[in-house]
Amino acid sequence: MMVEREGATMFDVLNLLLDLAVKVLWATAILLLALVVLALFRGEDARGLDGATKLALCRQAAACKRYSEVREQCATAGSFKTCARIKMGDDAHWNDICSGNVEGGPALPLPPQTEAL
Repeated sequence: MMVEREGATMFDVLNLLLDLAVKVLWATAILLLALVVLALFRGEDARGLDGATKLALCRQAAACKRYSEVREQCATAGSFKTCARIKMGDDAHWNDICSGNVEGGPALPLPPQTEAL
């Protein structure tokens, strides 16, 4: 990754630095994602989570509980997806997450952190 002084322009050097910065950012993002996944697999409870994470887990738990109820109500509808979207309202974007991306599928178990909230 050495840049030869002769024939290398400032643009070439900047391009190499930008490429290096992008690689460092990707490595950092992957490391942070791995730490989050590790924390989830270790089953840390809600006491170790920050406020924003607790709020997101609470919203997920409430939306998935509602999805479970709506799923039963919409079971005989002509279009399950439309029925669920109408009944879920603003929480309709949770449908795929709660069902594991299976249209009409049962609600998946919630993360263990939601039990302590």
